[in-house]
Amino acid sequence: MSTTDPFPVITVGNGKNGDKDKKFIRFISDAEKALEKNVNPAFFRYYELDCLLPKDRNLTVAIWDKGSWLGGDTLIGQTEIDLELRRVGDKYNQARELVQIKLKQIQEKIKNNN
Repeated sequence: MSTTDPFPVITVGNGKNGDKDKKFIRFISDAEKALEKNVNPAFFRYYELDCLLPKDRNLTVAIWDKGSWLGGDTLIGQTEIDLELRRVGDKYNQARELVQIKLKQIQEKIKNNN
């Protein structure tokens, strides 16, 4: 039976942390806390990252297998979450679409009247 040494990598937006003046955290790799020889890991941890919506709307959670000193780390799997959709929800997005449709209808009326 094979084993893994899994660890999470969390990324928001472009994944680039800010410089010393801007202390934005957009990337966290928890490789130093990999769970050794664990095929069913449970990560009971929390992470805080910074984002500016709508620019940094995508949150990616990836689980990696820590490689030996000879080999590199291997991606086990990942998922991507749209933070803006979670923040404002479907009702907001549906309302925004209706406003855009109405705006197009008004623009067409104005165009046809001229």
